[in-house]
Amino acid sequence: MNPEQRLFWIQDFKKLIERGHMNLIEAFNAFDSWTRLNTLSANQRSLYIAILQLWNAAGRPEYSSIPEQKLTELSGLSKKTFYNVRNQLEEFGLIGVVKSKSKNIAPKYTLKDISVKNDDNFTPISTPNVTPILTPKVTPNLAPYTEKRIEEKSREEDDVVNDDSMFFDALQKNLGRGVTYPESQLARVWRKDTSDEMIIKAVSIAVINRKTNFKYIDTIIKNWLNSGITTLSELQEHEEKREKSRQTVGTKPVKPAPNWLNPSYKNKTSEEDLKKLEELRQESLNKLGTSQNE
Repeated sequence: MNPEQRLFWIQDFKKLIERGHMNLIEAFNAFDSWTRLNTLSANQRSLYIAILQLWNAAGRPEYSSIPEQKLTELSGLSKKTFYNVRNQLEEFGLIGVVKSKSKNIAPKYTLKDISVKNDDNFTPISTPNVTPILTPKVTPNLAPYTEKRIEEKSREEDDVVNDDSMFFDALQKNLGRGVTYPESQLARVWRKDTSDEMIIKAVSIAVINRKTNFKYIDTIIKNWLNSGITTLSELQEHEEKREKSRQTVGTKPVKPAPNWLNPSYKNKTSEEDLKKLEELRQESLNKLGTSQNE
């Protein structure tokens, strides 16, 4: 875009905003022109376009109330990444966000006049019937981020996305199947409460027990958290204590052996008693023999 084209774009965008007739295509074209002069990450582009689409669907009002869930679903961003990117777009002066005091009311979004987002060295070319908007001495309302800082922020966001990708790859690999959107949201809640390795451990236990539904896995993780277990070493220590407790409860007391089994035992029975015992033994044997013959 040469300086002359750029100047006309600035004027056209401001006229569209003032008239309130800017449609989705015009707004998108203005944004596309702006991004040729400024650097945005893929996440920042996705969220801005999502806001554009929902703003258009709402009838292009000055302020549009948009639930955060719709924006995260449409942009494909996680909740944590969404808040970071939204703050960046607001700092860049691309959008305005009016937050409600009530959590039940969605924030309101407005599209800012991005025509003022230009570099310091821009010198517009005067043409007939055109009054230049900017002069070399005018300091534009630039966001506080330099290109280097924008690149750094973009890398940080990519790291978050890569971290999510690695976690969900490991989760699905251990499950042996893919995960649904509600399951992915529950998994993100787990990641706020405990470590990824503890989540994967809970999944592996569920697979061993042939119960791969997320309610069962959620119960395992909750039980660990209620017991103060947050690491694999703490879990191992807990399991060892429980196993020892089971062994103690399951062991029956052993009765002492009778004295007559002791090699050094001396029979103190009198001869008279021994004789009576022998007679009883013989009598029992005779009865046994008689019953067998019958």
